[in-house]
Amino acid sequence: MPDWKIDAEIRTLADRNFQGSDRPCLYRFTDVPAPAIELHPRWADYLQTNVHIVTGYCLWHLTNYLQKNNPNVPNIIGKLAEPGQRNLRNARIFWQMAMDQMGECRCIYTGEVVEPHGFSLDHFLPWSFVAHDLLWNIIPTSRNINSAKSDQLPAMDRYFGSFAQLQYQALHAVAAQRKAKLIEDYILLLRQPSVEKLTDLPQPVFTQILRDTITPQIQIATNMGFAANWSYRTT
Repeated sequence: MPDWKIDAEIRTLADRNFQGSDRPCLYRFTDVPAPAIELHPRWADYLQTNVHIVTGYCLWHLTNYLQKNNPNVPNIIGKLAEPGQRNLRNARIFWQMAMDQMGECRCIYTGEVVEPHGFSLDHFLPWSFVAHDLLWNIIPTSRNINSAKSDQLPAMDRYFGSFAQLQYQALHAVAAQRKAKLIEDYILLLRQPSVEKLTDLPQPVFTQILRDTITPQIQIATNMGFAANWSYRTT
């Protein structure tokens, strides 16, 4: 059939199959009272009853399609199904414990001491990009600095060294308290079989693994349009 005839034929077949059929089509086109799509009542009941199954089916195929065509974008499913409520409880416990053990903790962006009670949690790689709350990407800072940075990408040459050092210190501070559950994110990132092996890693090795993880994601996020090379300015 010529392409210019197809749309009209679809309308005709849908209307013919809409009524008087044991297996009616999902919808038909109607012009009364205005151009619209009319769902068949049996299909409408089915969709309402099975909305969660149908939604899951659609999201699964949409995710596969998007991942295939965007292979360098991390965690596509997390971006499609953003959680209604995020839980940063473990991150706050982790950093509260780390700061108690470390004593003084300074913000990597300003150099100022972070208040141990009332700090904000900053995602070094913006949460809107990574869509996860893994501890190796989270550091404490003040609320106004976190708000100013927002979802911008930090200047790697200026801040990464301080970021990696603070992460390394915090990891060891919490590991010393035998809180293995709190450092699972690091065990997975660094691919170590135990807490002991994890804490035996020299700081240069830890820093390099963290850099190798973050650097390509910075580039991908930049290509996607995230503002890059953010630096804190007092004025």
